[in-house]
Amino acid sequence: MKIIGPPDGNGGGIVRISPPDGTRVVEIERDITMIVTMSRNLCIGKNNKTPWPPIPKNTEHFRRITEGNVVVVGRITDEIILKKFKDGLPNRDTIVITYNPKSVAPRKHCSVVSKNVVAQVLAMARKRKVFIAGGEKIYKLFLPNINRLVINQIEVFADGDAFFPKIGREWSQIYSNHYLGSLEKKTPAFSINTYVRLPRP
Repeated sequence: MKIIGPPDGNGGGIVRISPPDGTRVVEIERDITMIVTMSRNLCIGKNNKTPWPPIPKNTEHFRRITEGNVVVVGRITDEIILKKFKDGLPNRDTIVITYNPKSVAPRKHCSVVSKNVVAQVLAMARKRKVFIAGGEKIYKLFLPNINRLVINQIEVFADGDAFFPKIGREWSQIYSNHYLGSLEKKTPAFSINTYVRLPRP
């Protein structure tokens, strides 16, 4: 399989994949990536928190590839972000998806979308890099419409109340990088994996 273009989700609106037999080519034209941190059993959260301690390298990876771009989140995920960053994610524009726009506090570099949300985000992705970053309902809403997926998988099985949808054989892994855990810092091992959607029938 031949890959042309950045495989880690950090740049490049088009990724071309040529299988060994040379019969098909996948072209990803929209610059839109879904990025998720989850456990081995697809858990992404419990009581609006991650069921594992903060992992600096994972946090740094998210910052590095989303900085300067657009991050799309649901209202609850946005509220979690605001607990850490008073003005939202620094050096990024944020789109908050909610059916109640008044529930989102006005601030700079943040817009609210409440109608035709998928169409609006996909249209924006033709001009800017867009990252879909959760939570559970937002992932399920956008998964059928994206062609690139970055999964940061924590090497634990976690008990939770929010889960990422299971992906099928229509996805092909094109990149993987593994990181060791730390007993001293009590952080688990994790891996960063990039997938692209195979040609639709």
